[in-house]
Amino acid sequence: MRRPNLLRIDDLLLRAGWITAFVWLAASFVALALALNDEIAMGKAVAISLFGVAAPATLLVAGSRLRRREKRAWGLHRLIDDHVEVSADDLLLGSDFTPETLDRAIRDLNNAGAAFLVWDRKTGKIQDGRLRTSRVTVDECGSCGAKVQIDVKLADVASARCPYCHDPIGAERAIEEKATLMEKLGADPAAERAVATTDGSFSVPIFIVLLFVFWPLAVGYAFLKWKAGAIRV
Repeated sequence: MRRPNLLRIDDLLLRAGWITAFVWLAASFVALALALNDEIAMGKAVAISLFGVAAPATLLVAGSRLRRREKRAWGLHRLIDDHVEVSADDLLLGSDFTPETLDRAIRDLNNAGAAFLVWDRKTGKIQDGRLRTSRVTVDECGSCGAKVQIDVKLADVASARCPYCHDPIGAERAIEEKATLMEKLGADPAAERAVATTDGSFSVPIFIVLLFVFWPLAVGYAFLKWKAGAIRV
């Protein structure tokens, strides 16, 4: 299933960056051509061209940084989707996540409706929030074969241990039960929630006008009106 567009503002800034880059190149070429035989006009044309290059450069850099932020969030989403829970400490040690970017990725996914993640600070685990209220019964330990009849939350079954051999008893069962639960809940609740977060307060025409009148105002307007999943482009 096609995943929803998480941030959206990265698409807006990158598109605007490439468009303004084309306009800047065309305008600079025309201005320099017209001022070819006039030193004063040539100086003004060069100054305007140098100022103009800041617009596409700023838009493309900002868009690229947000695109990396979105990819980082989807990387976390894939990890949670493949496992019942993820250790935040292991993730911080084994990836380029920092506590700040990890917390931001969780917020981005939750705000866009792409996931319902919970970072349990006490246990240090990041879990799918919908699994915290679902329970599963493990009848038999896969390691020693003992009849255990352990009833635990689905989010905790991966860390549950056999009272006899003390080996983990539920990792495979957790993955199976999670897949079943996700089918019941719906494969992807993100689409409806992502639409619901779009409040229509961002105006593309206003952004375009500001972009060509004074581009820093356009960038400020985009970030002022932006929230995850809430810009249509």
